[in-house]
Amino acid sequence: MEELCYVIYEYPLLVMNDFVSVPLFDFFRKELGEERFADELEHLRSKGFTDDDILCNILRNCDSYRNQEINRYRTKLSALRNLHPAEYLKQKADSLFDLKHYGKAIPIYERVLKMPDDPVLNPAFRGKILNNEGSAYANLFLLDQAYRAYDQAYGFLKDRDILKRIYFLSLLEPVLKLKERYQSSAEGEANIEWDKEYEAICMKVKECTQLAEIESVFEHDPVIRGRLISEKVEKWKQDYRNM
Repeated sequence: MEELCYVIYEYPLLVMNDFVSVPLFDFFRKELGEERFADELEHLRSKGFTDDDILCNILRNCDSYRNQEINRYRTKLSALRNLHPAEYLKQKADSLFDLKHYGKAIPIYERVLKMPDDPVLNPAFRGKILNNEGSAYANLFLLDQAYRAYDQAYGFLKDRDILKRIYFLSLLEPVLKLKERYQSSAEGEANIEWDKEYEAICMKVKECTQLAEIESVFEHDPVIRGRLISEKVEKWKQDYRNM
């Protein structure tokens, strides 16, 4: 119950839509043994209470949050619901990004980009969405998609930090050559400062403990090495699925 309430309180954007539902009530009833409380929540819903009402009720039942904190939480929910739909979705996607759920953030960024023109959806806003989407793709090692998103983001924002990310992608994946229009913009600074930064990152990677663990795997005999490789790859797959 405390863990559930922590998620509800700390990550409101993840529980504001479709979270208050039959599966949630079943979780209280079957997993937590809170049958009476589950019945109470279902009764509130049948009487027309809002999701925000029910979320606050759950926090009250937890006894981990004071009334003042719950009131602040309700105010935060109200402020989020009053956002423009594009701003709301961006914040939700950014929250998922911060939690490293990149695969879940990307479709939400795409939804925002497909919205019709609107004063909120100005070039600067679209540029920020594309930049964040590019970073999500990069974290999933989908470098082609990351390059395209950064390319469009730079077209909107002309931000040199985005240009630097594009340059780094071209170093990571030589097939992704810098477009001609970037050459003059990146050439002077990239060849000096950015190259130094990239080399420093590469050196840091070489010193990381994970790389040392991988290198140690190949020091074993073939039978043990094969088993360790399989275990390591399976862990990476699971980590990737979790993202």
